Amino acid sequence: NVSYTVTEADVADGGSSSDDFERIATNLAQAVTTAGVAPVTVTSTGGVLSILATTAGVPFTLTSTTDGEGQTTAAAVVSNLTAVDLRAASAGVITGTLDNDSYTLSYDGTAWTVAGATTTGATFDGTTFTTSSGATVPLTLTGTPKSGDAIQFVVSGASGAQSLSSIAITEHNATRLQTGRDAFMSVNGLAVQRSSNTISDVIAGVTFNLNSPVTPSGGEISLLSAANFSAVSSTTINVTKSEKDSATEVVQNFVTAFNDLLTYYAEQAASSTEAETRGLLRGDFSTSTFIDRLRGLYRNGLRLADGTSMSFSEMGVSVQRDGKLLLNDSTLAEAIADGLQEKFSQGVTLGYESASVNLTKYLTDSLKSDGLLTSRVDAVKEEKTRLEDKISELEDKMSILELRYYKQYAALDGLLMRLQATQSALTSALSGLQMNNK
Repeated sequence: NVSYTVTEADVADGGSSSDDFERIATNLAQAVTTAGVAPVTVTSTGGVLSILATTAGVPFTLTSTTDGEGQTTAAAVVSNLTAVDLRAASAGVITGTLDNDSYTLSYDGTAWTVAGATTTGATFDGTTFTTSSGATVPLTLTGTPKSGDAIQFVVSGASGAQSLSSIAITEHNATRLQTGRDAFMSVNGLAVQRSSNTISDVIAGVTFNLNSPVTPSGGEISLLSAANFSAVSSTTINVTKSEKDSATEVVQNFVTAFNDLLTYYAEQAASSTEAETRGLLRGDFSTSTFIDRLRGLYRNGLRLADGTSMSFSEMGVSVQRDGKLLLNDSTLAEAIADGLQEKFSQGVTLGYESASVNLTKYLTDSLKSDGLLTSRVDAVKEEKTRLEDKISELEDKMSILELRYYKQYAALDGLLMRLQATQSALTSALSGLQMNNK
């Protein structure tokens, strides 16, 4: 059992070039050689792995992904051998059996010839071969491998009787050691979910490399809304001050994000006498409560690590008449000169109201499965489903009613035609009577 993991150096050209394939093939061949899996040897040329099993006349099994199901004739056997590119190391003879019908394959160093094996309905997909000179199986690397892909080469059996039972050489059919999962972490009480173990978009200028996973006492986390880190030990990370103070960027990003949220809400809650221009969230109690609560927590300012409070206005952030935030760069610069970056690095709590209530926690709780916003979204989904069912029901009723009216129309139309015919007959009869009385 030989395993090899693709390295960054192997895929230096992106993973799809011939040079990448050649490096991977060469290293895999070297891994087989180093492991000493005799009498199997592997060589590589141009990204093609040539696997030679020297059997010395002892049977060995080649399991191929090629499946030649269907009518098995002499031509079909040769076709299957060609499909897996099975070649003897030199001229020789291979014998085998398909559904108790024996056949003989002869290889002259260039092509195969076959005698026998005319059984119909047999399957050719893993036959036992015997050869005095060995057999070479070339396999070509395909796909786009990447660093970390696992390649496993399994060879079983004693010396002289080898079974090439499994080989996986691309990310598409590599042996899966563990299913990939998203990473979950909590930063200052904010639950975060990312598809990579390298996270750089949570704190400006800070990159987290998650190396060793920790499973909470409640079990593995699979949903962000259900994330619970209460039973996991926390780690304090001290961020050193760089030449470029990141406090300015942090405050600017907060102001931008807060204003973007308020702008979107204002558009969705716009008042209008026209239904077409009225905001979809106009009069929605849950969202208006959420926004009002955010504004209230914002007014609480920040709680610093030493327990003291700090208002946003001290950082140059003020509230305008429309409720949006305005940043005064001069006041912010003064706050930074007064050590704002150091205060941030020691840890701050936004919108602090109590030990269990703050702006960050309120946002996180609102997005949980039973949170204010999530519950509202679920309620809207249920109402949407109910309305769709109602529409479907009304459409069914309309179809039935429409069919009924069509039938009534047809009946009335037929009656009208009969009345017209009757009228015509009566008119003719009356005219005839009048003529006879003259």
